[in-house]
Amino acid sequence: MKRIDLDKAAFASPHMAHVFESFGGWLSNHAGAHRAALTIHRYLAFFMEIERAWGELPTYAQLLERFGAEGLRRVRTVMHWLSDVHGVETDPQLREIDSERRRIRAILDLVPKDSRAAQVLLAYCDHLGGPDQNAPSSLRSTRMALRPAADLLLDAAQNGNELPRQVHLDHYLKQHLGQRAAVTGFVHFLNAAYACSMELRLDKARAKARRHKLLAAELMHLAASAVTLDDNLQRWIRLGLEYFHGVKMTRAQIRAATLGLVGDDGLEVRLNDHVYWLPHMARSQSEVAS
Repeated sequence: MKRIDLDKAAFASPHMAHVFESFGGWLSNHAGAHRAALTIHRYLAFFMEIERAWGELPTYAQLLERFGAEGLRRVRTVMHWLSDVHGVETDPQLREIDSERRRIRAILDLVPKDSRAAQVLLAYCDHLGGPDQNAPSSLRSTRMALRPAADLLLDAAQNGNELPRQVHLDHYLKQHLGQRAAVTGFVHFLNAAYACSMELRLDKARAKARRHKLLAAELMHLAASAVTLDDNLQRWIRLGLEYFHGVKMTRAQIRAATLGLVGDDGLEVRLNDHVYWLPHMARSQSEVAS
């Protein structure tokens, strides 16, 4: 094939020229001579980089370290050839480890280098175990903890502060309602290592609104289920008392309460001289929605 003969001249060593020619022959057999001639050149740079780095075909771990999982995905055909002809098999765990490490480094790169924020973020990364851990789950946990830490540091930097203050934390939690747990570890780290004295304040109004919404969803689920009220009586009462009356009761308290029916559409709960009305499950969808 003329295209292969032209590309072979780019190699410094006869050995790698032969390797590339071998790949070209395999590609021609698998994709057809015409398609191989059209596509072979796109892989030349990859083989030339192999020659520069090793001078011979490397292991999968070596390829992964140099090119990364994403880089190897771009040369799937070559990886197929390496597996088919040379027994170079992919390792899913190594691939996941490499991907997580690169994501961690990308997060670290979000913060300007040589800044105080970069030093703090790197120290927190080391505190979490660093990017050299060998368990994908540990690396994933580190990555998930680093992202909110980087966001908080960047927020502080935009306001001219080297370290986050309480106002930055409060603003972050308002903007990222689901990240409270994720940023908790970083706040504790800052308080212990840098004497920041920040508190994870709870926005009671927002928390109450979220809880109310959750209770409504659970009550609606019970109302829409095929089970009868008797099957879920204690749960229905516990959720209903909190949703309709803001009263939290334990299961023991509910068992001690006196229950009664009110007409065709109500349930009465009596406990400690207090009487609470709840709707029947059958009409609860409209009650909860209102």
